[in-house]
Amino acid sequence: MKKVKLLGLSSLLIVVIFTGCGRKQANAENMEQAVEKQEEMLPAKKHFIVKLEESIGEQIVAKNYRKAYDAMIANGDMAGIDESQLKAASDFFVRQMQNTFGKNSGVVEYRVENIEVDDNAKTVDLITTIVYQNGKTETKPVRYFNRNGGWKRGIAWNN
Repeated sequence: MKKVKLLGLSSLLIVVIFTGCGRKQANAENMEQAVEKQEEMLPAKKHFIVKLEESIGEQIVAKNYRKAYDAMIANGDMAGIDESQLKAASDFFVRQMQNTFGKNSGVVEYRVENIEVDDNAKTVDLITTIVYQNGKTETKPVRYFNRNGGWKRGIAWNN
């Protein structure tokens, strides 16, 4: 009788051990799947130039055209441009921004496509989508130049 009980307990112990091991493996697989899902849900890390362009867009939406322009100039590609002349012409450019972005009752959204930026590239074109108060949308590229490992925004203004 003791042998039967011992054999029964041994069998039960073996079943519990295998069941427990299976659960640990299943739990580990479930944890891996949960981590993968969480990583997929996290937004991609944004490159400096995407963040910069988004901050410029926030100023445009808020109608802070001077701040938007100043951010463009502070981070602008000044190769071949006399900075003092550009600053002297700032009032003209700010008025031009007011006319451009105010023409459709103002901007309600300025979206920047979040792209992966190759830091070895010479140029990158960000795609911006501008949504106006009246519902009109406009898509414009904004060019950034890689100057000695630092990114500079193209500052040429064209409507």
